[in-house]
Amino acid sequence: MQQACGKLARAAALASLLLVAWPAAAQDVYLGFGFGQARADFDTLGDTLADDRESTAIKLFAGYRLTRLLALEAFYADLRQYSATVQTGTGTLSTSAEADGFGAAVTLGLPLGEKAELYAKGGVFRWDLVSSTARENDVGPMFGLGLHLWGPAPSASVRIEYERFKDVGAEAFAGTNDGIDIDLLTLGIIYNF
Repeated sequence: MQQACGKLARAAALASLLLVAWPAAAQDVYLGFGFGQARADFDTLGDTLADDRESTAIKLFAGYRLTRLLALEAFYADLRQYSATVQTGTGTLSTSAEADGFGAAVTLGLPLGEKAELYAKGGVFRWDLVSSTARENDVGPMFGLGLHLWGPAPSASVRIEYERFKDVGAEAFAGTNDGIDIDLLTLGIIYNF
């Protein structure tokens, strides 16, 4: 047991050293714009009878790379509008909703050579939802995965990213206790300072 704990402690120490000591390959501060497709998951509310789940979405973001592997990011996401008719435990619910909000996340990367990186992110999203029945705002969790590619010029890069925003509008949908989950797939253009 002590041997396993010792190995775990050494692995944690090595991982901490890499996060702190590995210099950033790109510049420290970055700004970006993402454009893509958002998809609402109304299935958490009940059996979906009819829907318009997909919408074009945009995202603006700014980040600071603490190391080559670790960054902090703030963002605004306009997830646009969705509608559905759902069979719930209390009857039929027809609703439309429009969502947007601000968030903050931590990204943790895995380098794939000098010009590419896979990354995972987790954070919070302060959303504002306007539905046909109510207006609501709250904070919920978000997470994502992405691929970041640097070009020949260090000031420009691109990324493709998938994110999920959990339980948006948990109280705006009459007769339910759950919100909708919204998936966002974007292509982003980044300027590195």
